[in-house]
Amino acid sequence: MQEAFPKVPQVEFTTDVFGFYASVSAVYSSKIKGGEIEFDSYLKHKFHQVSYRPDYTKKTNDLFAAYAFALNTPLQPHVLKAHAILSEHMLAASGRGRIRTKIEMILDKEGRIEYVAAPPAIVEGGMKKLLSDVNLLLKGTIIILLNARFCPFDICY
Repeated sequence: MQEAFPKVPQVEFTTDVFGFYASVSAVYSSKIKGGEIEFDSYLKHKFHQVSYRPDYTKKTNDLFAAYAFALNTPLQPHVLKAHAILSEHMLAASGRGRIRTKIEMILDKEGRIEYVAAPPAIVEGGMKKLLSDVNLLLKGTIIILLNARFCPFDICY
């Protein structure tokens, strides 16, 4: 892998490419929190200035804005600011930009549980671990293993 990885062609990361992939991520992330916007509608809204009801686009726009913020801002000291941006129309002001301390789940229209978030007791530690891992990735000190015993995306230090 260490020999093959440098040979992978690099894709130019333009503003349009970022906008497209950030839109994909924003739409599907907003669906986790109950957003109803469809991907094609959001693309029309974002790139062709098609207008929709504000409540139809605002959660997804917040996520897109948070991704744009994160693209140009160091993650370590600003992760809670990014959270405040992405949660502007999802959470009460008291929950924005703060580490969650309550149980969180998503219910479908019939009241069945679709998603249960990590227990509050492990969220802060998980965030610290995530930020530490991102820092190691940025420094290039994580080795990605390709081995029969591991999934190709498992990582170790």
